[in-house]
Amino acid sequence: MLLRTLASMLAATCCLSAQAATPASGTLTIDSDPVEYAGDGPYVNFNQANYLGLVDDSVQYMCMSPVLECDEFKLTVDLPEELIEVYPTAVIRMTFPFDDPTGSGNEDYDFFVLDANGAIINRGETAANPEKIAILAASGVTEYTIVGIPYFAINSNYAAKIELDLGEPVESRATFIRPDAATAEFSAAGGALDLGLLLIALGSLVVRRKTTR
Repeated sequence: MLLRTLASMLAATCCLSAQAATPASGTLTIDSDPVEYAGDGPYVNFNQANYLGLVDDSVQYMCMSPVLECDEFKLTVDLPEELIEVYPTAVIRMTFPFDDPTGSGNEDYDFFVLDANGAIINRGETAANPEKIAILAASGVTEYTIVGIPYFAINSNYAAKIELDLGEPVESRATFIRPDAATAEFSAAGGALDLGLLLIALGSLVVRRKTTR
């Protein structure tokens, strides 16, 4: 009961004193370079408050500087409105490598991705270096907050790289026009089929198909 009460009290102060990453924000677009930033380290901290989730599942992580350090990065993803129609498997990939200055292999950072309402939509809480997270891309403008937590850090810091992976596009219907259909259209028009014009038309379809990938 005491642990649950303590967890609830601490949860009420969650994230009130999170520091800003460097830089504090960035925007990812379909043709931009990957977004990169660094944590607000170097950290000498052990923020393992997510263990309180064992006694109160409403507790996911906490930020209470200087006891429970963490930092935040504001990510804006600005993508075309029709993007998901063309690239339905597009994802945003996040990679978080971190230092190991002592060479002990004990350094560990955890990361949480929050939507505009503050709800956690994905997390990286493994012992891996780098930590990796992927979320589905959405058309239009979407706002995220990424929280970085030094779970076990001794004078170390982390970096972040965020990039768009479009995946495979949906083929345009226009690329499936059959040569025999094109021939029928020319014949129906009552004119003789010009083989040179047909080859040029088919060639333009091939170029269009390659450029839409």
